[in-house]
Amino acid sequence: MFSAGIHLLGAGNSDYLQNYNINTYIYRQYTPDQFADLLMTSFSNFVQFFKRSVDQYESDLQFVVQSLLLSMDVNELQLVKSGLCYGNCIRYALVKLLRSSGYNAAVCASKWQGCNKVPGGASREVPG
Repeated sequence: MFSAGIHLLGAGNSDYLQNYNINTYIYRQYTPDQFADLLMTSFSNFVQFFKRSVDQYESDLQFVVQSLLLSMDVNELQLVKSGLCYGNCIRYALVKLLRSSGYNAAVCASKWQGCNKVPGGASREVPG
């Protein structure tokens, strides 16, 4: 879910340059190297906190999804679509259960045309 994504985080020079040079308290209290170390420590702590929070959220969400999938029965799937159930009705039933459990969930659908050597296709998924 989150581990397969790309996460961009930036710590700009402006924090260092503007805060150190404008705030008289800071440049009287810290040398330039000390202030840089303070900023990097603060940024490192933020990243570690964020990573732990994401890992825990991902773990909790995986547990909820697994529990909901295991709790589904044929009657719930037939409420989504009568007849044989393939992947789509399971996705829609999962989203319905996630929403009733308080999650903001949806089935994302995309379709694209082929071009030259790239074939067209379609995809439906419940993003995590």
